[in-house]
Amino acid sequence: MATSNGSHSGFSPTLADNLSSSHIMSASMSSLSSSISSARNSSSHISKTYRQASTLFLTRRLPEALSTILPLITPPSEEETGTAAEPAPVAKASRTTRIKVWSLYLTILNAIVELDPDEGKDAFGTQEWRALVSKVREGEIWEEVVCNGYHGVEGDVDSDVVINLATLLLAHARTQTLNQKRLENYLAAANTPNLDLSGRFGTSAEPSPARHRSPAKGKSSAASGPSGAATPRDLSARVKILELYTLHVLLRNDEWDYAREFISMSSVLDEERREAFLQALQSLYEDGATPKLSSTSKKGKAVAARPSLASRAAMVLSNVRALIEHLGGSFQSNPMLLLRTLAFIIGLLLIFSRKNIRERISRILGNSWGKIKATAGMGVKVSYI
Repeated sequence: MATSNGSHSGFSPTLADNLSSSHIMSASMSSLSSSISSARNSSSHISKTYRQASTLFLTRRLPEALSTILPLITPPSEEETGTAAEPAPVAKASRTTRIKVWSLYLTILNAIVELDPDEGKDAFGTQEWRALVSKVREGEIWEEVVCNGYHGVEGDVDSDVVINLATLLLAHARTQTLNQKRLENYLAAANTPNLDLSGRFGTSAEPSPARHRSPAKGKSSAASGPSGAATPRDLSARVKILELYTLHVLLRNDEWDYAREFISMSSVLDEERREAFLQALQSLYEDGATPKLSSTSKKGKAVAARPSLASRAAMVLSNVRALIEHLGGSFQSNPMLLLRTLAFIIGLLLIFSRKNIRERISRILGNSWGKIKATAGMGVKVSYI
């Protein structure tokens, strides 16, 4: 309906709203298109640079290969971006590309460390070559990968990259102490259970604020099994990491007993794999693969060092997670089991809350213990006679 001044006031707000919504949608679509285009350009640039570095490495042009791949794994400076510090370009790549880039970088470093000292100094200069070698032999390379590629989150590092890092340190590190610590940190972080059971019992919970994580953990943790592996490939990689840890790193540190204990307690290994690991460990021990034996080992057995707190924490958390997964599946398939369990616990609490029952149980236990001691004493006397 028209107003006295001829304007269509009844339609103007709707028209304005439509125009506003159209403008917002157009701006959103433009922004989305720009983001997609930027991501594609970035991915294309990373892939192209990776291929160039690969070609240079295959032709043994190590300095050029290193300088070509470094921009992909080095965070840009604030002067370059004009904003706060950003992660390295490789952190924004897809999982497959990310693994390829880091694997090539580690392979290049391995080739550099294996150079003859004179050849390395001629190719890179004395100071730079020594710095590169020290980065590998002192284990600094592990921290570089975690910080530059995974936002400093150790458990987010792709398992394939962890395998390459551990293998590189096994080949060139001065000691395996740091390699063991890093693998333990990774296993502990990757095995940390999600104690929020609401999703398993069909109830919802308010989402907690998400922290900034690398795309390595794009998969939902709920999809992972007790071993923390969501796919057969993840499980295969986790088994390989355990192989490096238990059959190589721990043995280089003379922790034979702990290696056997870790294998026996691991929730990642099924019975067949566990038996294979234990047989391999026994074969290595019988073949005298001990790096060094102790001044106190009279029978030629390796003396295992006391396992670190992180190692034991990794096993405990892994087993807790497996227990939670098992209970969650059982309760979900049989809700009455949860009710019966709660009723049993409540019944126990009510029983032991009564003073007369506690006293009666104490008397029964005391009498039983007295009979056991008396029987044991008679056995000693008969043996003495």
